[in-house]
Amino acid sequence: MSHCWRSVGEFRIQQILFKSNPIIANDTLKIYAGSAIPKLDMDKLVYFGASVFWRAAVCEWSLSSERINIQLGGYREELRRYLLDEAMFPRNVVLHIGVSALSGTLDACLFPKSSRTKTGIHRHRFIIPGMYFTMLAGSKISDNERFLCAAQSSGRHISIWHQSDREFLAGSMKKIFAR
Repeated sequence: MSHCWRSVGEFRIQQILFKSNPIIANDTLKIYAGSAIPKLDMDKLVYFGASVFWRAAVCEWSLSSERINIQLGGYREELRRYLLDEAMFPRNVVLHIGVSALSGTLDACLFPKSSRTKTGIHRHRFIIPGMYFTMLAGSKISDNERFLCAAQSSGRHISIWHQSDREFLAGSMKKIFAR
């Protein structure tokens, strides 16, 4: 976690990505082949994200009056086996990792939340300062979503988003609670 946002001017993963060449870029995001960036340890980033989602599924956590628990179904056991290095990352699970492009204070957090897409895919998200983790689970995951996967795509992709953490958080909350 030493590469995560620490304070203004101290966000190593962002600095590493800014010095790298994206494979795709537009006005809102840049996609990088994490596997081609030696200073990034994609295994650790994927493990961290997967472990947070797994922990949110095996226990019910409380924050004030809010209960935090996500449902992973059969993928919960597959993730457990992956985390114990007994199996590969689950085939029908995709993990997206995004990094904020902003400088300054990146202070938004979102505990793991779940929603369901129109196609029936389960979407789970959490945010730590400056970073976004999204996990999709289901057999109907699109090729585009699979392409962006930090765990299983050939490039082990990671993205930079050009919006504030608060905008991303607000958008995430709208998607999560608009059912």
